[in-house]
Amino acid sequence: MKFWILVWLFALGIVSHAIDLESIKPSVLRLIVFGKEDSVGTGTGFAVGANADGVLVVTNWHVVAQRAQDDSIIVARKTGELVEAYTGVVKWEDSLKDLAVVQVKNLKAPPLSIHRVGPKQGEEVFALGYPAVADDNASIAAFAEAHANRSANQMKDPTGQASRFVEATLSKASVRRIVKGTWEPGDPIPEFYIIEHDVNITAGNSGGPLLNQCGHVVGVNTQRVTDPDMPIDIVRKSSHSSELISALDNLGIRFNSTSAPCTASAFAGKSVSGGLWIPVFAILAASGMGVALFVAFKKPAILRESYTQFLRRSPPPPISPASPPNIPQSPSPARLAGWFLEGENPEAGEARTVRIEVPNSLIGRGKLIVGRKAGVVHFPVRNTSISSQHATLLLDETGLYIEDRNSSNGTLINGKKLVSFSPVKLRLGDSVVLGEMRFQVGSS
Repeated sequence: MKFWILVWLFALGIVSHAIDLESIKPSVLRLIVFGKEDSVGTGTGFAVGANADGVLVVTNWHVVAQRAQDDSIIVARKTGELVEAYTGVVKWEDSLKDLAVVQVKNLKAPPLSIHRVGPKQGEEVFALGYPAVADDNASIAAFAEAHANRSANQMKDPTGQASRFVEATLSKASVRRIVKGTWEPGDPIPEFYIIEHDVNITAGNSGGPLLNQCGHVVGVNTQRVTDPDMPIDIVRKSSHSSELISALDNLGIRFNSTSAPCTASAFAGKSVSGGLWIPVFAILAASGMGVALFVAFKKPAILRESYTQFLRRSPPPPISPASPPNIPQSPSPARLAGWFLEGENPEAGEARTVRIEVPNSLIGRGKLIVGRKAGVVHFPVRNTSISSQHATLLLDETGLYIEDRNSSNGTLINGKKLVSFSPVKLRLGDSVVLGEMRFQVGSS
């Protein structure tokens, strides 16, 4: 009887299933990646299998790409009242589809089940992960101190502050469409299946699972394609579960999977959002009126993209995630009227001088984005080697900074490739390369 009532209610769209977070959270992990020159980035990963050496965790390639060495990764989570931290080692990576596999020794985490078919257009999906914008100095510092004083893989957290740093965040929305393409239009790589959706993911969510209501992995969260500061719509992208399955099959990794549709019958015997039976009896008792069930969800905010940054763990020094890391200081540019980047566009049919001006009047007013997508960025540059949003220019009282926005072809200063979302200070005469375009820094 209970089963048929559930089927009837789902058919009417009255009841929605509450994703079973408590069974999923132990498998969704925070990755803290130590890069060269003391850069630190964070991302999300999730358990897909295990072998004799430990648990295998999937994440994005770009999360681990800037690691100082293969084992420069902390894998952390919260289980009940405990905070745990392990060392992860990169075992495989694919820069084209932005996937990687990390081996985590001594970790015990149930693998998530991967859906072989994936979601349908309009289907409700969830993202579970660790957006860096949710972090604060207190929780970062507490985690760093607890990690420095840990016993084996478990950490003492008497104040509960360190737990906040590894408390996963849930967002939900629906699938816009499923397409075959590449991360950026015109990328010279084979096309693959991508899920476009509205789930609120930002920096730190990268590599985390996109889940259906049954808790099955339908995609790997990867990218948002516009800037939250711009007054336009935002689309997020995740690689399709079929791409992950193909990679795991090729690697010989055993994993759990299903092709069963996520329908009302899959929820029989499970709890339903809002509490199933009290709303059901209230609905069945109603007469002569339309029926409505309202489930309250906090509207996800559009958040600023930023990688969490904190310094090395032993001993834990003062932490300042909002400050640009390790940026050498130079004399104030106050005597200058402004800065500019000037260069030539080598694209066929587009050859001409390109000048990007950054006046001192910008100080204290935000950032300027350079990229190929006119109408979205502040400085559109017509060259196919440039990503739609390639780099950000920031100006303050100390000078001009540039950061790469995880572009496809990278940003270089004087021949050195930048770590994504890590601002670096520019000096007069510096050579800046965006894709295949070369600029020189000048002042006016």
